[in-house]
Parts: sequence; C-alpha cells; structure tokens
Amino acid sequence: MRSEQLGAALRRERDRAGYSQKDLARLLGCHRSTISHIESGDHGAAEDFWIQADQVCRSGGVLLAAYQRLVSISGDVSPVTGRPEPLDSAWVEGLHHRIRTLVELDTSLGGDHTAPLAVHAVNIATQQVATCPPRPGLERDVHAALGELAEVAGWLCYDAHRHKDVHRLNKQARHHLSLAGDTSLDLLVLQNIAMHATHLRRGEQALAITNRVLQTRNLSPRLHCLWRLREARARAVAGDVDGAWKAWHQVQALHDDGTRESDPAWAWWISDRELAGHHGMIAADCGDWDTAITVTQHSLEITPPAERVRHYIHRAHLFRMQVNAQAWRDAEDTLQQVIPLGAEVGSSRGLATVRRALDTAHASGDPKARDLATTVV
Repeated sequence: MRSEQLGAALRRERDRAGYSQKDLARLLGCHRSTISHIESGDHGAAEDFWIQADQVCRSGGVLLAAYQRLVSISGDVSPVTGRPEPLDSAWVEGLHHRIRTLVELDTSLGGDHTAPLAVHAVNIATQQVATCPPRPGLERDVHAALGELAEVAGWLCYDAHRHKDVHRLNKQARHHLSLAGDTSLDLLVLQNIAMHATHLRRGEQALAITNRVLQTRNLSPRLHCLWRLREARARAVAGDVDGAWKAWHQVQALHDDGTRESDPAWAWWISDRELAGHHGMIAADCGDWDTAITVTQHSLEITPPAERVRHYIHRAHLFRMQVNAQAWRDAEDTLQQVIPLGAEVGSSRGLATVRRALDTAHASGDPKARDLATTVV
C-alpha cells in the first residue's frame, strides 16, 4: 500500500461518515490543509492521527490497519531507542490546545463523537507522563494540564453515558490536580462527581459531596451559588422538595451577588441560561411539570442556536416534561425537533432521556400517546 492509497482510504471513510475536510480537521484538532495533503498522499501522519481518525469516522479499525500495513511494507517507522525527551512547555501548551479544541467541539457535537477523542488523548498523555520526566520546574504544569484534560474527558464521557469511564477519569483528574496543587480545578471535578451522582439518581451521594464542600471550603458568592445549585438538584432527586426549593432560592440570591476577581476561569458557565435549565430540572424532579415546562422553554429561547448540544439536551428534557404532563400535542411537536438534532449532535445522554419519555408515554395507556410511543428514535 502506498501513501496515496492510505490517503484515499481516509477520504473514503470521511465521506462515508458524512464529514467535510473542514469537519474532520476540527474534530482532530488540525488544519483543513493537513487533511487535504494526507488524502492526496503528499503528507504522511503518525499512528496517533490514524487512531483518532478511526474513532471519529467510526471506521472499526480500517484506517489504523491500513496505516500499519503501509508501515510494515515501507519500514518508515523504526523503534524509538535511547532516553525519552523530557516533557517541556511545548508539550504542556499542546495539551492545552487539545483541551480548547475539545471544549469548542462540545458546543456542537455530543459526547458520542468527542469522548473517544478525549479518552485517547488522556491515555496517550498518561503514557507520556509515566515514561518521560518533565523538565525541572514544569512538574506542576504537566500534572495540571493532564488533570484538566482528564476532567474534560470525564465530562464528555458523561454525555456519552460511559459511566465507568466517568468514574475513572474523575479519579485520575483529582490525582494529577493534587500533584499539581490545583485546588481550584479540583473543585470543578468534585462538582462533576456530584452532578454525575445526581444524574444516576443517587441524591444522597450527591448531597454528601455537596455538604462536605459547603462546610469545608471558603467559597466566593459565584462558587457558593454553584454548590447550592448542586444541593438543590440533589435534594430534588432525593425527594426533599422543600429543601430543594429552599436551596434554589439561595442560588438565585447568590447569583445576583455577581462575580469576583478571585473566581476561577471555569466559573464562566454559571450563567442565566444555565440556571434556567437547572431550574426546570429541579421543578421536574419535584413533580411540578407546568413550571418545569415554562422555565425550560425560556432556557431554550435564551440559548444561542449555535449551541446545538445544549439545544438537544434541553429539548429532550422538555419532551420528557411534556410527556409527564400529558401535553401530547406539544410533546409531539417537540419530538419532531428533537429527532434531527439527535442525529446531528450524537449524545447518548439526550437519547436516553428521549427513550425514557417514550417508555413513560407507552406506559400511560392514553390513546393520544400512541403515536409517540411508536416513534423510532
């Protein structure tokens, strides 16, 4: 096999997956011209590229196998010998670039597409940290970057419903952030762990984490707002309706108190539209379907159209709320919006929400729900 044939294989798999060169480049964190040169056979690419391209294009190992056949024939790659090069500032910046790319993709592509990329990046970086010592003075930077990458990967796996990976990556993130002494980002990982527990309907577990943070950490109003929000969600899932609404009122007051210069950079997402979405979820978990529907519709109205993943997740929840309220006509309209969005973004979390709602519609026995219950998602 020649490099031109390998490039043709990439073009074929890219076309089959429905990606343009620009789409694939964005997913792989490179420039469109790189994809063009590889497909034409003008440039080669390392094994890491073909592993990621395989995952993104869902090729089942076809591209990696083609690359390995080319290597075995040409002998282009020889074993690495000698002492490994220390990890330097360029390595750290490269990891930060990958993190920024993954975060950017998260607005338009769900975890089904992005989680495999993130997990692979964590695995490669972990192997590099284990075998290549950081340059003197960069130890904390190296562990902080890997910890942040693992945090992002854990979030994306949460959206992909890869729950075992979520637990593993959150634990790995906390380990490296501890080595880096990064207590700020560790707080975000703890928030993710509490969020994941709530999603799995483990309200008591989420509440235990939340109470520990609220009792032991000195939080700014914005971070206090975040953790009261986690408390409200956890109490609602645990069935403490009065406690959930009490915590929610505290969330609103703390959010009105604004931000502080000391707030971490990651706290930017605690916004009006984020709180509106959570308000709807709290109302739903408390069984107040009318409030849940009204607030979630408002959340969708103030969410930019470009944030496709958020639109899909919130519309999926809106559909679930309308089904539980037996607002069948509205639910049917919402479902017609959800289906094409789901095919576009790829979020197992959103799909699971839709499927549970369809099961609820079927179980209702209401003849008006028949069309919903037989819809194939």
